[in-house]
Amino acid sequence: MKLFNLLIAITISVLLFSNTNKLFAGDYPENITSLKNQITAELKDILNTPVYLIYSDKNLNGTIVLTIGINSDGKIIIENVVGENNELNSYVTKKISCKSLWTLTKYAGITFDYVIKFKTS
Repeated sequence: MKLFNLLIAITISVLLFSNTNKLFAGDYPENITSLKNQITAELKDILNTPVYLIYSDKNLNGTIVLTIGINSDGKIIIENVVGENNELNSYVTKKISCKSLWTLTKYAGITFDYVIKFKTS
């Protein structure tokens, strides 16, 4: 049973490369785009799935800027969550941290910024 519906609009605001020299031969932009699209799909799936309640305040309205990065071992991690609603920031961090997301180590150091808008109904 859904207690609330989240309307999530995920917009890729900026695709940042912390060091483009880390990209291997054959890493064409479409490979990075494919990775970005896969991470976006995973985020939408994670945030739209009401698995359990992990918040104490029902006010989960707001906009956050989420930075996702790739560690040297290939683990996809949250680097930063910024928004005015601290409960929403905590909610997003906990939901995404529950998943174990990985990719190839050759993408280490790449970050993706997302602007996510939440509205509870």
